[in-house]
This record gives sequence, C-alpha cells and structure tokens, in this order.
Amino acid sequence: MLAESPLDLHPLDSAQNDSVSSSQTRGAPTKTRVQSQHDSLARRLLQMRMAISLVAIVLVPAPALADPPIKLHYVGEAKISSADGKPLGSQVYLLEKTLDRDKATITERPVIVREDGKAEEWSLRFAVKEDGSFTLTEDSKKAEGSGKLFGPAWKWTYFKATYKSTSGIQVDDENFLADESFGTARQKLTGPDGKVLMYMDISFKSITPKTYEILRAGLLKK
Repeated sequence: MLAESPLDLHPLDSAQNDSVSSSQTRGAPTKTRVQSQHDSLARRLLQMRMAISLVAIVLVPAPALADPPIKLHYVGEAKISSADGKPLGSQVYLLEKTLDRDKATITERPVIVREDGKAEEWSLRFAVKEDGSFTLTEDSKKAEGSGKLFGPAWKWTYFKATYKSTSGIQVDDENFLADESFGTARQKLTGPDGKVLMYMDISFKSITPKTYEILRAGLLKK
C-alpha cells in the first residue's frame, strides 16, 4: 500500500496537526530561548570570575609586590693615618652593595687592595630592623658588630657602627651616604689594649656593573 501524500491528507487532519504543533510550541521553550538563557548565565559567571580576580589582585600579599634588590657599585680610596695624624699610605677599595628590602638585608662585598698589590675580598651582611638598627656578620666569621642607620628607610643618609674582628681589633665606623653616586666614610681602628692604631678616611664614587666586574676579576686574579 502506498503511503499517503501530504496532498492527500484531509483538511480536518491538517488543521488538527497544526493545532497540536502550535500547542507544543507554546508549552515547551524553543531552541532560541534556551540558547539565550545559556548565554545570560555564561555572562553572569564571567562577571563573577572577573570580580573575584580583582579582589585577589587587591588582596595579593605584600611580598609578591616587593621591589627587586638594588645593586650599587663603587670604586674608591682609603687614606690611612696614624693615631697622631701621620700619613701611612692608602688602599684601593672596590665595593658592591646590595639593598634587599624584601629580606631586610644589606650585603657588601668589598675588595681591598693593599699597597703591596695584594687583594682580599670580604662579604658583609647587615640584618636591618624596622627601627633602623642592624647587626653585622662576615661570611668567614672574621668580624661581627652592630649599628644604626639614619634617614628615610632604604634611602639612609648616615650610619654609625662598631665591629670587632677575631684578632681583637675594634672598628668604629661612620658612613655618609647622602648621594648614591658618592660617599665617604671614616673608620677608627683600636687594638685589644684600647689604644688607637690608625684612622682610615675613605671616599668612593659609583661605577657601572660592567666596570666593577672587570676590575674585580683583574684584582682577584693576582
């Protein structure tokens, strides 16, 4: 038996089918309406995620936003004089200073060249407290001490400190740091018996990191 052609359907049957179709359309959401609801929900979720991300940025821990360490490089000369002011020659100073605000430390690596041409490198670490006071240690345990920094935090203009070496020599140190490109220092060295051995007046100026590395490599090679 052949299937009925749409043209063979009775007009009444067609009207009934149209009525059922219209009823189904009104009773169930269309594809377009479902898609619209889905898009609206997706937009709300995206907005919520963006809001959470902004809150996370605002509340990010301080260390994550901390400034990177600052490195400064200097070359200079230390003029030495006796307790009564007589000149005793001079020494060359090469210095790398690292200011690490995040770790609250200052690291200094001085290379000291004596008149006979021999060079010696030290590594000094300053642990800085919130009030500007600090303790100093030397990596090879040759000296330790403490002092105080003055001026705006991490832009200090002056410090005063006292160190003691394992040989018993005490160093009273004053540094003037008003300008990062230039500085001066005065050190008084006292023996274990309390008598002044010498004074050292140091002046230094800034150099580029590349110049520092070249000079350091040449001096420590000797």
